[in-house]
Amino acid sequence: MHEINKVGTPERTVHFSFSIKERVISVLNLLTKTMEHPLLTAAIVQAMLPKQ
Repeated sequence: MHEINKVGTPERTVHFSFSIKERVISVLNLLTKTMEHPLLTAAIVQAMLPKQ
């Protein structure tokens, strides 16, 4: 599964090590923006969780 967002990390190893951190940071940023929208926040968190 490829990451949708491309931040500008040329090396794949660096991108892989940063993907989880960037995902957490993006979730936190989205949570602060969508705190007044619980359903949207839940959908974002569920979308960010690893699919099994």
